[in-house]
Amino acid sequence: MKSVSPQSLNQAHAKEPPIQVIDVLTEQHFQAEHLPNAENACVYEISFIETATKIAPDKDREIALYGLSDQFEAARSAYEKLTEAGWTNVSVLQGGIEAWKDAGVPVLGDGQSLAAPSGEFAGDVDKSGDRWVGRNLVNQHDGSVSLSSAAIELDQGRLFGGKAVVDMESIFCRDIEDSKLAQVLIDHLRTGDFFLIDKFPTASFELQSAESMPNASPGSPNYRVKGTLSLSGRLAKIQFPALLGYNETSIALQAHFDCDRVQWDSKYGSGRIFEALGQHLVNDFISISFRLIAPAQTS
Repeated sequence: MKSVSPQSLNQAHAKEPPIQVIDVLTEQHFQAEHLPNAENACVYEISFIETATKIAPDKDREIALYGLSDQFEAARSAYEKLTEAGWTNVSVLQGGIEAWKDAGVPVLGDGQSLAAPSGEFAGDVDKSGDRWVGRNLVNQHDGSVSLSSAAIELDQGRLFGGKAVVDMESIFCRDIEDSKLAQVLIDHLRTGDFFLIDKFPTASFELQSAESMPNASPGSPNYRVKGTLSLSGRLAKIQFPALLGYNETSIALQAHFDCDRVQWDSKYGSGRIFEALGQHLVNDFISISFRLIAPAQTS
């Protein structure tokens, strides 16, 4: 991969024709800071090649790409995409925009990065919800339940509180195509064998503590959440890894974990409770995928 130093790129601005500089990061990052004379073509967009063609239609023109730093691969990815698409004179700025600033060369932009949110944010229950997977030794079923309400509390972008109420009446099976057979399963889940939904139509979770995970990369769990789950009239403590993230419009909390149903008196088919189950053995642990999406405005 061909590269160019910040000093050499700065000097190249005086060339005729001038080198075409392309910032390959997001439009938001470009607006906050970018190199002089740079144009933006975000490599994360599927329209990257189309945008680059509008910026540099002459595929023999000298082009310099840059991302944030050499620690990441946005600029490398853009280089590979452009050279594969036929551009012949492409280089990558060594060290990205961070090295450019370290070299004392000015950048342009409004300097405004995304502010860390604070306050209580009400969840959008239509975009939020739970997915579940239950298993026995030879089979599994998966489905969903909806949220009745939810909220998340942040302080300067740090998670410290939250709550959610689950509408157990909405429990749904996704994998059984025959609606009558699916209803047989749902009717069984509603009984005291599992979740006693007629008597306890809602479940709830209250977050009690959230410990941040140091050095978590974006897109991986960055908190260890602890709280209390009320289900089938019983309370039990649970903890799980969770991913908190936010952008200009939304705040999201995601979690994927296994939950021991027996803690909430869901005993059907449990080998810890019943003997000689044979084909009626059901795994004690249910897999849960939880998603809370909240608009980035405080409630």
